[in-house]
Amino acid sequence: MRNKAQTGLAASGVLVVVILASLFGRAITPHNVAVPELSTSQSAPAIQETAQGSDATDSRIQGTLQKGETLASLFGQYGLSAQVVDQVNKSARKVFNFRRMRSGNAYSLHLLEDGSLENFEYTIDALSKVLVYSDPEAPHGFVAENIPIVYNIEHAVIRGTIEDNLVNSLSDTMEPDRLAIDLSEIFAWDLDFTTDLRKGASFEMLVEERWLDGSFSSYGRILVAHFTNNGEEYQGYYFDGDTQTRGYYDMEGRPLRRGFLSSPLRYKYISSRFSHSRLHPVLKIRRPHLGVDYAAPAGTPVSAASSGVVRFAGRKGGFGKLIILKHPTGHETYYGHLSRFGKGVRSGAAVAQGDVIGYVGSTGLSTGPHLDYRVKLNGYFVDPLKLKTIRLDPLSGETLASFKAGAEDLSVKLRESRYAFLRTDQNQQSAAVGPLSDHSL
Repeated sequence: MRNKAQTGLAASGVLVVVILASLFGRAITPHNVAVPELSTSQSAPAIQETAQGSDATDSRIQGTLQKGETLASLFGQYGLSAQVVDQVNKSARKVFNFRRMRSGNAYSLHLLEDGSLENFEYTIDALSKVLVYSDPEAPHGFVAENIPIVYNIEHAVIRGTIEDNLVNSLSDTMEPDRLAIDLSEIFAWDLDFTTDLRKGASFEMLVEERWLDGSFSSYGRILVAHFTNNGEEYQGYYFDGDTQTRGYYDMEGRPLRRGFLSSPLRYKYISSRFSHSRLHPVLKIRRPHLGVDYAAPAGTPVSAASSGVVRFAGRKGGFGKLIILKHPTGHETYYGHLSRFGKGVRSGAAVAQGDVIGYVGSTGLSTGPHLDYRVKLNGYFVDPLKLKTIRLDPLSGETLASFKAGAEDLSVKLRESRYAFLRTDQNQQSAAVGPLSDHSL
């Protein structure tokens, strides 16, 4: 029954939905690898009828879920009853909750001659689909399976130079926002992409491309990233180790990840720095300001600067809505004037570095929306802007040797790409090119 259900199913396209953050500093010129355009328009479902007899036909329908559509409304369009919806939901309960279907994701249905459902396939995300197929012997009349999406993985080299902003500089790629976010996160502990980028900065990265049935689907992981900014060079190599070592390192095996993020949010500017004598904007008296004020729009997400446990989450005097995190390093971080807390943030809850714990507001003694961010060590507040130098332990022994061998292989791929092949169409016809000139970086 499973083979019968899968026979004739057309491959579903994958639509990757990228949520945009308000990005970054100044920008970058296009890369040197051309990829075919991928349409994101949502067309009407395609219905294909397959002859089964003199007058009988099966119907195979492909489409993308529209905004506001549910499993019930989708099935209803093709005459499937509420009972079938209930059967499919119950059959798939342990595999996928169809209440989490998202608009823009692909689906396909196979309806038999009598209008009954033979199978239904839905693309969950870029990595997997769920297939539900008819089986009279199953408890609810259907069986559900999770099917990994198998891509052909290729590598592309993307190079550029800072001119305007990071996203605009990647506008010739298929997913400029995705690449900009991924690249900025690699160097987030060394560079503040809101304020640190300078015109003339350059980058180079080796990135995975996911191809499905001859068409570009999405970018995968950035494997190597080189970044030069204001005369400083930064390098990151991805190491696919275990859960403790997986991440980005420099060529010597030192982790790019630090004990603390360079800043816990995307901000517009620093409105007040660490000081032992500052004129308070509300009280109009001089007193210490033992933190950094990051001006940002109300509602801007605030992330945990380092992994730890929530020691306090509530209202506290002039701080307004405040979160205090306690970290294994002995530090405590304060996040004041929040408009609200993140989901699940309460005293005793564990949070990981980068988790959203709250949102910018203007509660307490505040003249406008901003984050009052403070760091305490051994009972004393310290300047948060000096914490980015706190490093985690480097790789060692056999793990370091394994990393260096992999990093060298990636470096070779990056160097050889200077004599790479440029794609010219969806059939991946290519033409060899020589070394890149300086002005193409």
